[in-house]
Amino acid sequence: MLYHLTVSYYFMSHFFKPLFIFILTYTLYFNAHAQNQQPVAKPNILLIFADDLGYMDCGFTGSKIMETPNIDALSKKGMVFNNAYAGAGNCAPSRAALISGQYSPRTGVYAVGSTTRGPVDLMRLVPVRNNVSLNSSFHTIAEGLKGEGYVTAIFGKWHLADSKETQPQAQGFDWYTKGLKEQSAKGSNEANDPKGVSYLTDAAIKFMQNTKDKPFFAYLAHNAIHSKLEAKAETIAKFKKKGLSDKMAVYAACTYDFDVSVGVVMDFLKIWTG
Repeated sequence: MLYHLTVSYYFMSHFFKPLFIFILTYTLYFNAHAQNQQPVAKPNILLIFADDLGYMDCGFTGSKIMETPNIDALSKKGMVFNNAYAGAGNCAPSRAALISGQYSPRTGVYAVGSTTRGPVDLMRLVPVRNNVSLNSSFHTIAEGLKGEGYVTAIFGKWHLADSKETQPQAQGFDWYTKGLKEQSAKGSNEANDPKGVSYLTDAAIKFMQNTKDKPFFAYLAHNAIHSKLEAKAETIAKFKKKGLSDKMAVYAACTYDFDVSVGVVMDFLKIWTG
C-alpha cells in the first residue's frame, strides 16, 4: 500500500430525489503477476445513497431549514452534477437503475409494488407490468467490480429482491448487512437509532477497516430519509427549538441524522488514509 487520495462525486437531480455520493479512495496495490512489480492503482469506492432526500433539502442546494454541514463541505471539495438524473423519483426503481446501469424500461422496475394506482375506471391506459425485483440476468456494478478483484459489501436497504436469486449475495455482493429490522425502512423501534443510521455507519466503517489486502466497493444504503419518518429524539428536539412544526422537525432531523453519518464516515477516512 503506497498512498491514498480521496475524491468525491455528487449526483443530484432538479426533479428527482435520490442523492448519490461517490467517495473514491485511491490505493496502490502491487500486482504480483506484473513485470517489475509495477503498482496498479485501484480506487476503493464508497457509495452512499440517500433515500428520498429532496433536491432543495441540503444547505448547498439552497435550504434555509435543513442543516447538512458535512454534505455541504463535501460539495465544496468534490464534483456536483446538477443536471444528472436519477433513474426514478422513488426508491426501488432508482436503486435498480443505479445497481444495473439500466433504465426502468429495461429492468422493468417502475414502481414500489404495483403500478395500478388511483381510480381504475379513470385510467385511459393499462398500467405497465411492474417487476418488484432486479432480475439476476443483469450484470450489476457489484458483479463488475468483483470481477476486477474488489471485495463488495452492502449496508442497509436493498429493496430489489423477492427470491434467493435476487438477494444481494446473488448479485455480486460478498457481504450484506441489513438494517435493524427486516423491513427496516419502517423503522426499528430503537429510540436511540430508529432508522439504524449509526448502526449501518458503524458496520460500513468496520468493513473498510478490515478490508486491507484488496480494493473494496462499499454501498452504504441508508433507510433515512424514507418514510416512516423517524429520527433521534435529541435531533428532533434540536429542530423543534428552531420553531418548526412537529412534522417538519422530524423531517429535518431525519436529514440531519443522515448528514451526521456522512461526517462520521469522512472523519474515519481522514484518519484511515492518513
